[in-house]
Amino acid sequence: MFNIFNVLSVADKELVHSSIIKLLIDEKELNFTKNFLDINAFFGNSKLEDVKKNSIGKSIRLDVVGFDETNENNYVFIIENKFKSTPTTIQLKEYDAINEINGAKKFLLVFSKEQVPSDVLQHCEDNHWTIKSYFNFESSRKDSLLELLQEMPKLEDLKKQYLITEYLEYLLSIKEDLNFLFNNNKMLNSSDIEKYLKENSIQSLKLREVKFRYLIHIQALLSKKITNLVIWKVVTSNDGGSRPVPSVPFWKGNFMYTIDGDSLKIGFSYNHSRAEIAEQLKNVLLKKINDSGIINTFGGKQIKNTIKNDKISSVISLVSYDIKNWYDKPQFIEDATVIFNAYYKIFHEQQNLITQL
Repeated sequence: MFNIFNVLSVADKELVHSSIIKLLIDEKELNFTKNFLDINAFFGNSKLEDVKKNSIGKSIRLDVVGFDETNENNYVFIIENKFKSTPTTIQLKEYDAINEINGAKKFLLVFSKEQVPSDVLQHCEDNHWTIKSYFNFESSRKDSLLELLQEMPKLEDLKKQYLITEYLEYLLSIKEDLNFLFNNNKMLNSSDIEKYLKENSIQSLKLREVKFRYLIHIQALLSKKITNLVIWKVVTSNDGGSRPVPSVPFWKGNFMYTIDGDSLKIGFSYNHSRAEIAEQLKNVLLKKINDSGIINTFGGKQIKNTIKNDKISSVISLVSYDIKNWYDKPQFIEDATVIFNAYYKIFHEQQNLITQL
């Protein structure tokens, strides 16, 4: 069925969604700011893509802002729109460093809360970000944008109401198409996802996009487990779905632990001016890893990579595990946590070399 937002989705998705958010804010009779943002009596104005410099001089784009009706410099709220991917703590810190938004309510609007990793959740709690979502894939919660739109009164302006109705139907179709990612205990690989898209004739979503959304969901589950079971604070990141093979890494200093497409990989980052040190560390780690037997325990394999010295910095992967080795999603999360713990202990023991990278 034709939907205008399926056509617009080929453009900048987050700008399209931000434009709808602005429409909902500006139509005061909808009480959007009260019902969704919990802001009473907002009589000000909103703006898209407001650019401000933070305290270190970097220009930061604010996706949607609301400001006082008499003073555009008096921000009431900001919304960081992350429909395509989840943010990193580094990105959020750049927003926190904007002096003009001090005192404003900060909202992080994500695709789903099931995709937000533990380090981002903690940063939001510590720095007064309120997380809102487009979708809930857990039936126990009823606080998403989709659910609000379903209960929202209709506008008298037929053109504007048409847009909102089309948008609601667009979101409903996305949720229906992607429910299987979240409400499924099977550990899905690219072939599983591709098969599902073909069997259900889902043409509006690309395999790479769906795979990326699935991996950031897995990253969120794994981050919670790692945070609960290990003492080391890890930082998550992602490629925003821009790479042909999506990647969702965990970092602890130079230590890298990533789900790269259908592979779980372990490695480290290094400065190319320290290539000789990196080579020493690689050899020591591989010997320790092979002696530990951890590779064989979960069916992993050593990756034959070489240290490079032609750029400023790089990452080398040492070991990989095929995600197809796991059928059960909860078991994968359990085993992947054990793998993380085992490899980081080996890596952490080599501080004399790590500090030289």
